[in-house]
Order: sequence, then C-alpha cells, then structure tokens
Amino acid sequence: MSTLNVFASLTRTLLTVSLTLLATSVASIIISVFEGIHQGLSVSILTSIIAAVVSLFLWIASRRLTEYGITTYIEAIYVVVLTWLISSFFCAIPFKLAGLDFLDSVFEAVSGLTGTGLTVISNISAWPILIRLWRSVLQWFGEMGIIVITLAIFSKPGSPIMYLYVAEGREERLSVTMLRTVKLMLRIYLVYTIICAMLYIISGVDAFDAICLAMSTIATGGFSPITGGFQALRHIVHSWPLLYASCIVFMLIGAFNFRDHARLFTGRFREFFSPELKLFLAICSVLSVLTVLSYLYYGHKPLLDALELGVFHTISAITTTGFQIASLCKCSDMTKLLLTIAMIIGGCTCSTAGGIKVLRLGVFFKSLSWNIQEVIKPRGTLIRRVALGMKLDLENIVRIFQFMLLYFTILIVLTAVLVASGYKLVDSLFEVASALGCAGLSVGVTRMTMPIQCKIALIIAMLMGRLEIVPWMIALGGLIEGMRRAWKSAFK
Repeated sequence: MSTLNVFASLTRTLLTVSLTLLATSVASIIISVFEGIHQGLSVSILTSIIAAVVSLFLWIASRRLTEYGITTYIEAIYVVVLTWLISSFFCAIPFKLAGLDFLDSVFEAVSGLTGTGLTVISNISAWPILIRLWRSVLQWFGEMGIIVITLAIFSKPGSPIMYLYVAEGREERLSVTMLRTVKLMLRIYLVYTIICAMLYIISGVDAFDAICLAMSTIATGGFSPITGGFQALRHIVHSWPLLYASCIVFMLIGAFNFRDHARLFTGRFREFFSPELKLFLAICSVLSVLTVLSYLYYGHKPLLDALELGVFHTISAITTTGFQIASLCKCSDMTKLLLTIAMIIGGCTCSTAGGIKVLRLGVFFKSLSWNIQEVIKPRGTLIRRVALGMKLDLENIVRIFQFMLLYFTILIVLTAVLVASGYKLVDSLFEVASALGCAGLSVGVTRMTMPIQCKIALIIAMLMGRLEIVPWMIALGGLIEGMRRAWKSAFK
C-alpha cells in the first residue's frame, strides 16, 4: 500500500467536506443578513473562515499530489475509513462553536453524516441558522456519499474510481462508466430533493424549513430544523394530508435502489419494479399492517389514529428515515419491537437507507429454503435459481451470512452497553438498532444527559452501519497486522 496514494486521495475527499462546510456557512450568513437575524451570525462567520483556511490548505496539497491516487482496493478502504473518521471531527466544528461540548458535537456530526438523525439537541428552533441548515446538509451530503460527490467533482474519465465507489458501500453501476454512474446518481438525487421541497412548500411549510426537511427526507436522515419536527408541523401547516403523503412517498423513494430510479429516469418503466423493490414494498405492507394492529390492540388508539401512526412510523423505520409524528416513548413494547425489526431490515441496496437491506434478507431466506429442500427432496432434483435478480453462488451466500452475523453481533454487544447503563432491554435494543441502521427513531434514550459510554456506543453503531461494517473490519485488521509486524521487527 502506498501512503502517498492514500494521502493524495484523502486530501481530495476532505477538500469536498471542507468546501461543503464553507458553502453552507456562507449560505447561512446570506440568509441571516437577508432575514435580519443576528443570532449566531458570529458562529457562521468564524466557521466560514476556518473552512476557507482548511480548504485552501487541502487544495494546495491536492494540486501538488495530482499524479497520485488509489490503485488498489485496500488503499480505497483506508481512504474511505480515514475520510469518515476525520470528517466526523471536522464537521463537528460548527456545533462546538455554537455551544455544544466536544462529545455532543461529534455525536451530532456523526448522526448527520451517517444520515441517522438521532440528536442530543432538544430545542433546535432556538439554535442559529447555520446549525439548523448544517444538520440537513450533512445528511444530504453524507447519505449521497462523501466519496461519490468527490468523484463527481474531481475525477477525470479513465480514473480508477471503482475501488473508492465500492469501498463506501455501493456496488451497483447505473451507466456504462463509473463516472457517468456517479453523475447520474447525483442528478436523480437533486431532482427528487427539489420536487420534495416544492411539495412541502405547497403544504404550508416555510421555504427554508421545507428545503431542510426535503434534504433530510430524500437522504432518509430524519433531522428537522423545527423543534418537534413533523409532530409540530401537523398543527401548523394548512394541508397536513399533502405533507403526510409527500413525506411517506419520498421516504420510500429514498429507500429505493438507485438502479431502479435510473430505469425510471431513462424511460424503462416496465423494468422499474425490480424483484428487490417488489419484496421491499411487500415487507413495508406487512409490517405496516402489524404496526397498525399493535397501535389498535396494545396502544388502544382509534382506528384512524392507529392507521396514521402505524403506517407513518413503519415507513419511517424501514426506510431508516427517523421522522416521528408522535412520541414513541410511551408506545407498547410490541410496537417498539415491530419498529425495531423494520429498522434492522432497512431499505434496498444502493439506496440512502440503512439496515441489513432487503436483498440480503431475501437471499438469506432463499438459501435457507434451498438447504431445507436439499434434505427433503431426492438428491440432484433441486435446481438453484437466481434470487431477486441476483445470481447466487456459495461465495455470495457466505458473504451475506457473514455480514448478517457481524451485524447482529454488534447489535447485541452495543445493546448490552446500554442495558448495563440502566436502560430497559427493549428501549436499548430499539435505540441501538436505530443507530446501527442509521434510522434515527428514538424512544427517549438519546439525549444530552445520556451517559458518555452510551453516546460512544451509538457513535460506533452509526459509523459501522453507514459503511456496512466490513471496511471498518478490514481497516482494523490492517492496523493490527501492522502493529504485529512492527512489534516483531522491534524485538528481533
């Protein structure tokens, strides 16, 4: 592995992050001046100065290292892992300048970048415009992918960018070349964001809040610039049904595979409903019905309230968006468990949603079905077919089983940390599943007064979930191997 290759690529990815912070802070200054709001203006100005200085340094460094770039998959892994680690601290700067302590600032930045939406800020409406805007920008930017946006800006045709693209948790190719794939993804993402924002404005949401909410919705993030989020908006907007329906539709859209969106955008309408998408919608329907029944039977809600709450919260959970229209603190344990299952499953592959993903779940049950049939049916009569449009061999099945084993192991270990800190098992499982699935729904565990070890556990879960665990394991393995070799060399 070449250190220069890693460093050169790292300067470009971090330059994208710093430029994003610079653009956001400048935008917040313009909005503050235009609206005549002076609260937090100093935070925006100081942030823009810091971001400008860092951007200049990174731009100079990247210019001097133009001839260097990643050439292997392991180099790409290190670039992605280091980018996300360093960005978590760098993106925390505005929160720290606005008054949050260090750990809470990092927590908020990680929650934004990973598109999770868990927050330690209780009254966001009282915070500076920069913070309210930055949280939504973080989710839009982070869920699209730091690497993806960097590739769209800095990569040239013919650059070996596939490694970086895959290392950040994506494998689907939407066009002939990777560069065209990245640009198509960005175009789809931007179009949906604009449409979503327009519908929110028509519903009666303030333009600034609508844009912020649209970015969070498409990113399946869950941050809101308004205290109480959709729970508060339902009493403010003049068209709650339109806002409600728009949010559900675009949460679902955010959880669809980008390949399906590409088919829609290129006129291949018959191919839009892929096998994975059909399974995802079927799971959404089943879980929605079960959650509605849970609200009816265990929550003793009227039918219309149960329908409204059950459908919205199920879609919010399975798309790993994290919006809430009512508090989940006092929900029945059955409702919490159903929403936990939804957050663990998550959306489609190559989407902004988290979780283990529907494709993996489908392959998991299909392979179990094959194993059972092999025992029941006569030898040689079982024909293994393609599952959900994916050709399956033993290697693919093993990788999926390994990922799911890692996922549930981390889920159990981090849940144990919260239980040991005094929280109920169901609430602990819910909160960790929300963090690991990058969902953002909360039953009240996540707050500023939460013990330090719980905040760290949730930060780990969010970062693990966003990059789908494996890159972190590879990077950790490489670090341990390097330390082992250094130890051997020192004591030869």
